[in-house]
Amino acid sequence: MSKTQYAFADYQVDKHARASGRDLPISIRASMEICRHIRFKPLDKAKQILQDAIEMKKPIPFNRFTDGAGHKAGMCGGKYPIKACTHILHVLQSAESNAHNKGLAKDLKIVHLAPQKGGKAYHYGRQMRRQYKRTHIEVVLSEYKKEEAKPKRDIKADALSSEAKLHRIKKEAKQTEVKKP
Repeated sequence: MSKTQYAFADYQVDKHARASGRDLPISIRASMEICRHIRFKPLDKAKQILQDAIEMKKPIPFNRFTDGAGHKAGMCGGKYPIKACTHILHVLQSAESNAHNKGLAKDLKIVHLAPQKGGKAYHYGRQMRRQYKRTHIEVVLSEYKKEEAKPKRDIKADALSSEAKLHRIKKEAKQTEVKKP
């Protein structure tokens, strides 16, 4: 069996965790759209997006392969690729467990998620040959630090303070004009 290589070149053993799904029976087009949508997102958010698509709560936006993808509320054309989302979610969970086995933090981010065409196989016994759908998915996760929520600035207080500064500057300008003669 040949050794498979990842397309991710900057892999570091102590900082990244990876997993791959080989010869998955899913559409390459659907997997390309899904991977494009969840790439570079935190793992928790990506898993929630896939789970929502599986439960048909929120569709995956389809930008490139839009044939038959009707308009969905709040986005362009989208679909619910349930089978592809299920397999990609399984690969993400595998990568997450690999990260936990390595001792990486719980805050993980997808730094590489790539679908590739799988091997060509044909349905057995067909007179007109028909190919199976095969796709390879590879995932690389990395640690990241969550940014703490900054307290919101009070816009009204800022506006009042800027008005007060302006008023004080005008007042000082008037006083200097009076003192000159």
